[in-house]
Amino acid sequence: MRTSLLAATAALVLTIASPALAGEKAKNSRTQTVGSASWGAAGSTTSGSPAIGSPFTLHWSVSILGVNPQFFNVVNTGALALNAETYTTTISGGPKIVLTACVGADWSTVLGLLGTCSGTQVALGDSSSGPTAASVPIPAGSHVSVKAAATGLLALGNYTTSINVSVSRAQARAAVTTNS
Repeated sequence: MRTSLLAATAALVLTIASPALAGEKAKNSRTQTVGSASWGAAGSTTSGSPAIGSPFTLHWSVSILGVNPQFFNVVNTGALALNAETYTTTISGGPKIVLTACVGADWSTVLGLLGTCSGTQVALGDSSSGPTAASVPIPAGSHVSVKAAATGLLALGNYTTSINVSVSRAQARAAVTTNS
């Protein structure tokens, strides 16, 4: 009887001293920091800064001999990788302009004025089609090389092409939860 009284007393002391040992679950708490990220893209000359907040503009001069294509970059201006972008190309006079990305490489003009692409060519729309969504991945801090080329009948004179690149949240990399 003395052994069972001693065991009961020990159990009572443990229950009062440590609720976790008495069958109650211990509670852990963690602090989680929530961050934010930005996403966006803009046109840029091959050696310049992106035209953030305004359309990227190309200037053309058409002669009887035709018009040479122009090359520029679309730069990821945000902190998230992009899966796609929406391109809107408008023109003031002149022929239709077609945009083509060179994914995985930059356009090269070494072998000729038309340019060569050692990557994958992806159509980004043209000046007659309105907004065009294109699935062109651009990692954060990187760019994709683009060729703008005139097609159809050429008109003598000078004209401009404006290229607006927009990115919705759905076109940027999905959010990631990490443990700290």
